[in-house]
Amino acid sequence: MLEIITLIKMSQRMGEIAREKGRQPAWFIVMLLGFWFAGEVMGAVSGVVIGMVLLGQKEPNMFVIWLPSVLGALLGAFCAFQIAKHLAPAGPSQ
Repeated sequence: MLEIITLIKMSQRMGEIAREKGRQPAWFIVMLLGFWFAGEVMGAVSGVVIGMVLLGQKEPNMFVIWLPSVLGALLGAFCAFQIAKHLAPAGPSQ
């Protein structure tokens, strides 16, 4: 539930950034969601690897999977926001 609320708030902020740049907010929100879920999956996979290889567990503890997945999701969102913030405003080409 907390993840859904976080994504809604982040999507609203991403839309504001896109509008300030004179761009369509839908594409930026899709990018945010894609980066979030891709980071979450990659983090979960790395958590399984950490649990199995480094900790020697046959079945990794859920915390060992959960923590890297949340960190991966936040890293994905951070990257999406950095792309949006550093993108040049849309305007007439010269």
